[in-house]
Amino acid sequence: MNNLTKWLLSESSKYNDQLNKELVDQLFSKLISFFNKVDGFDTIFESGKIENLFYNFCFNKKSINYEKEINLCLDLTYHEQIVDLYLVFQHIAKSNGSSLFQNREDTAYDLLNFINNVVEQIEDYDEEEYFECDDELE
Repeated sequence: MNNLTKWLLSESSKYNDQLNKELVDQLFSKLISFFNKVDGFDTIFESGKIENLFYNFCFNKKSINYEKEINLCLDLTYHEQIVDLYLVFQHIAKSNGSSLFQNREDTAYDLLNFINNVVEQIEDYDEEEYFECDDELE
């Protein structure tokens, strides 16, 4: 059994008997809701693959590919929603007694990087909105 599997099958807190997997599944459902609301971007993997990547992300935030350039349109358009989603993650984890997303070095930027690595911009998306993002960069 690898470290990720051991972690997923361990309790998320000494104060309850919820497994880390159950907690991460709660968070993943919030992430999927976010993806369903995002216009102009599609996920590049099927749901099961994203779920596995999310398990890895929650287990080790440094497992993200930080070398992939952040899509600035994604960042500019959805920055506030991503920060809000991160705060929801923190709240859910804390209310379950977990330290997940509670460490000083954990930031919404990690979540932005994760999302950036599992979505791509739709090429035939409304060009006017795309150019609005470009105009904001200039």
